[in-house]
Amino acid sequence: MTSSRQFEEDNLLKMIIEQLKLPLLHIARQTALARYGTLTNYGDINSIAEMSIRMIDSYLLTKGQNSQLGLQLEPVSISSVLHEAANNLYNLAKMYNCSIELELSGRFAPVMSQKSKLEAAFTMLGYSYIEANLSNSLKDVSGRIILSGYRSSRGTVAGIFSPQLEISNDSFRRSINSVNKTRQSMPEMTQSTGAGIFIANSILNGLATKLKVAHYKHTSGLAATLTPSQQLQFV
Repeated sequence: MTSSRQFEEDNLLKMIIEQLKLPLLHIARQTALARYGTLTNYGDINSIAEMSIRMIDSYLLTKGQNSQLGLQLEPVSISSVLHEAANNLYNLAKMYNCSIELELSGRFAPVMSQKSKLEAAFTMLGYSYIEANLSNSLKDVSGRIILSGYRSSRGTVAGIFSPQLEISNDSFRRSINSVNKTRQSMPEMTQSTGAGIFIANSILNGLATKLKVAHYKHTSGLAATLTPSQQLQFV
């Protein structure tokens, strides 16, 4: 592994550690309330803990793919991937007053990828959008997070969009380039480190694609273009 790659991984790990401080502190405080019998919603603790574990597991996926000799791709249903990611995000989104919406435009041929890694990538991306809505929205405003898949001339596009959040190509490019320079790499989008976005992008890079700014129904978001299986194209 090159020194620059090692430095990037070390910095991403630092971002994750910084990112997990707040949910772990929240769990500790809720546990203290439980000791005195004043905790009313145990589900919140489970939701926070589960997503924190998912972040760690997703980071480990980025480590594992660096040692692979080659990609082992298989036909994957992008509809199924986005459905599972939406399910993974639902409880945490509800806790933070966000709605999770799944919108799939038409039918899709399976894409050549790895299902577990795609699911992890879009779950982490959605987690970052939940945090961003929490940081930037008014308390009484429900944030909308849209998981969408649609076809383009280059393949199947899958991504996450929100009308409450705007992100430009320039700001996203600067954020990706600054991952080795600052802990808060997505200041335009979220007050946290934005670690979930960089985990998602790292996973997708290992699957021969990457996140880009995209637009869907007058909203901007982050999406990846995936290659359909030529043998399994819908007629």
